[in-house]
Amino acid sequence: MCDSVWSAEYPHVSIGMTMFHELMHMTTGVIDYKPTPRSPPIYDTNKLFKLAIDKPDAARLSAKNYTLFAMESGMNKDDFMKYSEGRSIIDMTCKDLSSGCYKLASGCCKSSNIQFGNGNSLTEQCCASCTHFDSTKTCKKKATCSNKYSNCAREVQRNPRLCNFRVKKDCCKACSEYNSSAASLLL
Repeated sequence: MCDSVWSAEYPHVSIGMTMFHELMHMTTGVIDYKPTPRSPPIYDTNKLFKLAIDKPDAARLSAKNYTLFAMESGMNKDDFMKYSEGRSIIDMTCKDLSSGCYKLASGCCKSSNIQFGNGNSLTEQCCASCTHFDSTKTCKKKATCSNKYSNCAREVQRNPRLCNFRVKKDCCKACSEYNSSAASLLL
């Protein structure tokens, strides 16, 4: 195993998944697919997905695909996204283009004003994760609520407990934004 596995962000998972990957090589004959003999192996989730479409027989022989399958089959969605590269794919037209999409989308995409350096909105950059989160009750509610008063955000920041009372209805958007930002601090 490479030295880098020991200093990974989540070594207990990285080491286990690396060992699984290597055991797949030793026991099944799967490989690390390379498009050409001199190119580096493909480990990127989006590239592996495209490989499965273009060359399914080659994708079937990829140790990384077996590792991702084992992770996704044995972990809940949050853990899988945390411990894998974090890029979901629904199809070639709706996929996450950044590794931080799952965490960013957890705050709901339709009400987000996040812009990426390439000009994409959060929904464009993180289509698969946004599709997942925007279908939740929390995000559906957040997308339909608004602030009745212009000072809602300031008042909620000053006294978040206001969201426990009637103000919650009048300042729905400010309370939702405060709650999602407070929840993200716990991650």
